[in-house]
Amino acid sequence: MAEEKQTVEETKTTVASEAVAVPPKKKSNKTLWIVLGIVLVVFVILPAILFTVGGIFLKNKLDDPESGARLAESLVEKATGENVDINTKDGSFTAKSKDGDSSIGFGDQKLPEDFPKDLVSYIPEKKVTFVITSKNENKQTWSVTTTVDKSYNDAVKYFEGVILAPDYTETSTFGFGNSQTFYGKKSGTSVSVTVTKSAEENGDTSVSYIVTEG
Repeated sequence: MAEEKQTVEETKTTVASEAVAVPPKKKSNKTLWIVLGIVLVVFVILPAILFTVGGIFLKNKLDDPESGARLAESLVEKATGENVDINTKDGSFTAKSKDGDSSIGFGDQKLPEDFPKDLVSYIPEKKVTFVITSKNENKQTWSVTTTVDKSYNDAVKYFEGVILAPDYTETSTFGFGNSQTFYGKKSGTSVSVTVTKSAEENGDTSVSYIVTEG
């Protein structure tokens, strides 16, 4: 009788264990942010502070884009255990993970081919200066900064007229200094657009987009 009771309890334990679903491990985007941090350190921060005699050799290497790229790749791969490609061209930098899920670029860039222009009421760019793309749990995120031919006031008025109901939901807007941000959701996707006035009198207006699939 005792053996039969023990068997029943073991069966209950087995069934209960099988019924509990183990949640899938979430994919991390840490590589993306480590890449960005290291690229900024290698190409922006270090060259600005290495003026000591001991730093001359390293500074000379960083002044060579290809050497800087190899150094950044080595640092990223050691920090993340993943392979990353970093390319340099005409002072522009692009870093892309080997799986293609994450990429960062600044300088003279191209708009990603899959960027959802229709969702953000996109203004044709004069130049694309910064791009981040990432995919996490099959949700794509794009962060794109451009310059446009419109004046700051005209660009603000444009987005005031397009990011609103009924096409967009949960809309909001706020301003700080010489920038204005518009937020809304469209087709289940979050859209944030920030228009920034140039600090220079005749400088280009900047428009930044952050788009995240719902």
